Amino acid sequence: MVWQEHSRIIVMTTKEIERGKIQTKCVRYWPEEGQSWNTGFNKEICLSLLIERMTPDFAIRTLRLQKIVNDEAESRLVYHYQFLAWPDHGVPPNPGTVVNFLEEINQLESGMTDKRPLIVHCS
Repeated sequence: MVWQEHSRIIVMTTKEIERGKIQTKCVRYWPEEGQSWNTGFNKEICLSLLIERMTPDFAIRTLRLQKIVNDEAESRLVYHYQFLAWPDHGVPPNPGTVVNFLEEINQLESGMTDKRPLIVHCS
C-alpha cells in the first residue's frame, strides 16, 4: 500500500508491546537501524531503516523503499512516526505530547511539494 499510493508518511499511534511483554499490540514491520528486509508480494521491495530518532513520547524513523523493475531501481523515502505516550485503553496524560507529535508531522508534510496520502494506524 505504501508503494502503490506513493505515501511518504506513516503515523503509528501504538506501542509494539503494552504492559511489558504481556500484550503484543502491533507486529514490527520495519528493520533495525542499518538493516534491510525484502518485502512486498514477491519480496520485490527492499525496506531499510536509515535513521531512528527517539524522544520520550515518540519515535521518528526514516525508511528507504527500493524497488527494482526491469533492471532499474526506484527509491523512495518514507517517514515513520510512532507515538509512544498513548496508553492502551486510555488517553495521554499530557495533551501537549499529542500536539508536539502532530506539529512534527505537520512540519515535515508542509515542506513536501508532492502531497500524498498519509497512512495512520493503531493496534
